[in-house]
Amino acid sequence: MSCPPRNRILSLASWLIKGLAVGLAISENLAALDTQRFNLKTSHADFIHSELRLVVEEFGSDANRIPEEFLEKVRRWARLYQTRDRSDMAKVLQTQRELFDKLKQRVQEASLPADLAYITLVESEFKSKARAESNHAGLWQLEPITACRHGLRVNDTLDERLDPIKSTQAACRYLTTLRETLGPGTSLLLTVAAYNLGPSRLQARMKAIKDPHRQKDFWHLYASRQIPALTRTHVARLMAAIIVGRNRERFGFGSRDAWLEGAARAVDSARPVPLRNEASLLP
Repeated sequence: MSCPPRNRILSLASWLIKGLAVGLAISENLAALDTQRFNLKTSHADFIHSELRLVVEEFGSDANRIPEEFLEKVRRWARLYQTRDRSDMAKVLQTQRELFDKLKQRVQEASLPADLAYITLVESEFKSKARAESNHAGLWQLEPITACRHGLRVNDTLDERLDPIKSTQAACRYLTTLRETLGPGTSLLLTVAAYNLGPSRLQARMKAIKDPHRQKDFWHLYASRQIPALTRTHVARLMAAIIVGRNRERFGFGSRDAWLEGAARAVDSARPVPLRNEASLLP
C-alpha cells in the first residue's frame, strides 16, 4: 500500500490543529459567558437585597433582621413578576399606568407611602371588578362590612368597592385604622399583615407572644410563625412588586414604556389643531 503524499498529511494536520484551536476558543467563550451570567445573577440578587433593605426601613422595620427565607421569597416573586405574572405587573407599569398613578396619588394624600398602592396588584391582580368567593371585591378586595365602615356603599344595586378611586380612599382609611388599632410604634409591615390576615386574627397571634416588647415586632412574629404562611408570602409579594415598580427599566418594563409614550406622541402629532393560587409557593 502506498503512503499518502507528504503535503496531504501536512494539510490534514493543519486542519486538525485549526479545528482544535476553534474548539478551544469556543470553550473559553462559553466559560466566560457562564461567568458573566453568574456575575449578573449575583449582582441582580444583591440589588434586590439592597432595595429590600430600603423598603423595609421605610416601612418601619429593622433592615438588619431580614430573614434569608423572606429575602428568597422576594427574589422569587421579583422573577415571577418578570415571567409568569408579567402581564399583571405590566398593568400597573404600562397599560393601566395612568390609573395606577392616580391611586398612588390618593394613597399619598392620605399620609401613607404611595407604594402601598401595590397592594392592589397583590390582592386582585389589579382587576377593579374582581370578586372572591369570600365576598371580598374590587382592587383592594374589601369585605362588605369593612367597606361600609370606611365610607363605601355596598348593597343590592350598588357596590362602590368596584370603583377604583372610592375604594382606594376607603382602603387608605382602613389602613390608617389598622395602624391605630395595633397601637403606637406599629410598622407598616405589620399593618400590611393585618390587612391581609385581619386585625382580630393577627392580634390573637400577637398575644401568644409572652414578651410584650415583641408582640408588635414583625420579624419576631414572622420567625415564630405567628404570621401564617399565606400572609408571609403576601408581604413578600408586596415588597417584590414595589422593588420592580421602582426599578421598571432594570426589570424589563422600561423599553415598552418608551414605545407606548412614543406611540402616543405620534398619534397626538397626527391629530388636527385594562388571587392566583399560591399554594405551590408556600413553604
